[in-house]
Amino acid sequence: MGAVCGPGVTAPRKYPGRPIMRADAPDELPIAAPPRAALSVGIAFVAALLVRALHLAAIGDTPLYGAPHGDGRVYLEWADRIRENGVLEGDRVFYQAPLYPYLLAALRGVLGDGLMAIRGAQVLLGAGTAALVAACGARVFGARAGLGAGLLVALSPTSIWLDGLIQKSALAGFLVAASLWAATVASGPARFGLGTLLGLWMLTRGEARLAAAGLLVLLLVRGERRGAVLAAAGIALALAPALARNVAVAGEWTVTTSQSGTNAFIGNAPGSRGIYAPLMAGRGDARVESEDAARLARESLGAGGPLTGGDVSGYWWGRTLDAAVEDPVAAVGRLARKGHLALASVEAADTDSLAHARDDSWALWAPLPFGLVLALAVLGLSSATATERRRAAPWLVVAACQWAALVLFYVSARYRLPLTLALAPLAGAGLARIPSALGARGPLGLPAAAWALAAAALSWAPLHGDLVGEGHAASLANEAVALLESGRPGDAEAAAREAGRMDPDAFAAHRVLGHVLMEQGRSADAIEPLEAALAQAPDDWQLGAWLGIAHGEAGSRERALELLASRGLERPEALPIVSNAVGLAVEAGRERLAAQLIEARLAAVPGAETARFRLQLAWILATAADPALHDGRRAVRLAEGLGEAPAVLEVRAAALARAGDFPAARAVLARALASADPRARGRLGAQDAGYARGEPWQLRPPKAAEGR
Repeated sequence: MGAVCGPGVTAPRKYPGRPIMRADAPDELPIAAPPRAALSVGIAFVAALLVRALHLAAIGDTPLYGAPHGDGRVYLEWADRIRENGVLEGDRVFYQAPLYPYLLAALRGVLGDGLMAIRGAQVLLGAGTAALVAACGARVFGARAGLGAGLLVALSPTSIWLDGLIQKSALAGFLVAASLWAATVASGPARFGLGTLLGLWMLTRGEARLAAAGLLVLLLVRGERRGAVLAAAGIALALAPALARNVAVAGEWTVTTSQSGTNAFIGNAPGSRGIYAPLMAGRGDARVESEDAARLARESLGAGGPLTGGDVSGYWWGRTLDAAVEDPVAAVGRLARKGHLALASVEAADTDSLAHARDDSWALWAPLPFGLVLALAVLGLSSATATERRRAAPWLVVAACQWAALVLFYVSARYRLPLTLALAPLAGAGLARIPSALGARGPLGLPAAAWALAAAALSWAPLHGDLVGEGHAASLANEAVALLESGRPGDAEAAAREAGRMDPDAFAAHRVLGHVLMEQGRSADAIEPLEAALAQAPDDWQLGAWLGIAHGEAGSRERALELLASRGLERPEALPIVSNAVGLAVEAGRERLAAQLIEARLAAVPGAETARFRLQLAWILATAADPALHDGRRAVRLAEGLGEAPAVLEVRAAALARAGDFPAARAVLARALASADPRARGRLGAQDAGYARGEPWQLRPPKAAEGR
């Protein structure tokens, strides 16, 4: 008993270093004793470190993860360009968020080019993320809640898997967790630090600007004007280098990236399922997405020159809004689908899938799906005191803003990670307080248990088909590509066939199987899977080209010409396609088509690989069976300056003859005869005889061309 201070009043005990809680101080925190909080943080860090290290050991030499692929390859190539060309690398504004490639450049400069060294650094970031989340939970809800929150992240299969990818998720997760922790510290330096972390997060994930705006608004609503100004200054400081670089290299005042319009269209285009899909079927490689976005915008707008990054993004935002105006009911339906998918207990895959990674790593089998985190977070929020809810408000703002970003753009496991991290401290509280939380009252006076069950039911509602199986099949298809690139075509075929068995409608499985079979010289076998893929993506020009070559090698010349000619006119910069198409067109007597293909090639790629095409076009203009194609003077110009080889001289002579200069034609042909192969002399002699009679050389139309 303490000393008596008055009638019925006892003096409180004194606890050194612990402030006495006052009823009139609602913002005081029930902070856990530092040793216990530190222990929770330490356990979370060690657990995360160990399990991620075991995961890396399991996947290190697997076909898909043992080599760069997908976005990871793009980031590594970007990092190498930064090391070679300096921090101002490039001549356009950033299309993708740049911080991760710059970090990779620094890591590769220090640790070397090995993927395992990079993954090791990311493991440390992932362990730091778990520790920071544990610190958040301990700071607001106590040490037990902090330990629960940290372990939910440390053992989360999704978090472990993402930390092992050559992806920016590990960096983004660390910055998110650091921001969540900084938001609980109400001091001037902490507010500036919060802003700096938010700016760095924005340079890692473009959609983070929503969370940054939400937190600034929260500070203003709470009357923390000075704190909001300091946070905004921190954001500006972090973003300044990216803005300065964009202005320096491209003259555009783009603060971060120019990708938002493209991402908005991907998630909101008519027919979108709310997950990633390339702008052009079969063109999901991150190396070509920005090029496709710019080219499609330029063609649609009829722009004669290149567009700025802002122009391209604005075009795709316009397409997105147009789709919403044309069919608002469908647009709302797409948003609703993404709203649920963002909370669903399934991880939407893109280049990689968690289901596929689980085949190789037992570290990913912990039963900790998103739905469990969501249900526990509901329990934690229901059992929280008013003070705890106030302190947890920044996390709720981040969670709400990240959910809104997923609804606005599209859903993937990588993009949902910040939402999971923001809910984790609340989930830790729910886990630590299950008995009392179950008896608490949630919104509308309903039991917290009922709200948690409703959240779990919502999360596990099977409304999106077999996204897990589709993602697994897509990853197997990517594995087949990796196996083919590593010189293992047999294993690549097996992986592609397994992807097709897992998802019979998998476009990628059909496409890659056809490619693998062609690489093995089995063109006839490749036709069936390539035709199946083309039926799903008729605008995939590369797929059409592969199929055309396969038909040509299998003897189906008409189908081959149909496919290759259309693709050659669409993408004349693709040399093998145009070359094959021109050869088939000439063989079939389709000289006009051959001339169109060559003209398109010469216009698209002036000054490169032109000699052969100029010679072919000159020959067609000089000797075509169709008189409407004759143009001797242009043929002469095309054949000039191509050397003195007998084949060149033959074409030049034919051009001169078509232009009416028969003496010059005979003189040039004489030089060709002097050095020609004996087998060619009979043909050249017949041409010379015709020139002597004043008759240009003209090819007879083959039977296949008659009547065309």
